[in-house]
Amino acid sequence: MSDINSLLQKRKHLLGTNLPTFYDEPIHIVKGKDVWLWDKKGKKYLDCYNNVPHVGHCHPTVVEAISKQSSTLNTHTRYVHEGILDYVEKLTATFSENITTAIMTCTGSEANDIAMRMAMLITGSKGIITTNHTYHGNTYLVSQLSQTNIPPESPLSSIRHIPAPDSYRNIGSKNGNSDSEFFAQEL
Repeated sequence: MSDINSLLQKRKHLLGTNLPTFYDEPIHIVKGKDVWLWDKKGKKYLDCYNNVPHVGHCHPTVVEAISKQSSTLNTHTRYVHEGILDYVEKLTATFSENITTAIMTCTGSEANDIAMRMAMLITGSKGIITTNHTYHGNTYLVSQLSQTNIPPESPLSSIRHIPAPDSYRNIGSKNGNSDSEFFAQEL
């Protein structure tokens, strides 16, 4: 059995069956630096998927800040601490004057769940349109945005899934439309 197949079996056993990989041929990533990832064989990949390429994998300033903070205090925001206040003050100063507060989250699941709750509160609506084959997190609400990890219980009726635009495959051409026309019709 190849190394990757062994890792995939171990991954399935330890992390469960609802954590898919996103590639026809999964890659075994062992290192990241700047916008690059390397597999176990040393092949280099441009990382256009993960969030960290905004500043790069292993960015020295980020690594130093994480190290410094975790050697001082590593806790949640329920305690009073200047570090979180200073950070939010600097962060909100980069936005329009209407945004003066922030909600801190630990995961994308939390961030997406809160974003949807805010949207529902502001709009007064509960309908959600999402594209197929997306991943937004693991909470009950957020997990329903993907059709690849549907919860066993009945999904919410307010969520609609539509095909994602795909200019490479031009799925709209099957019906004689451009991809954008097909997407607009689905929407």
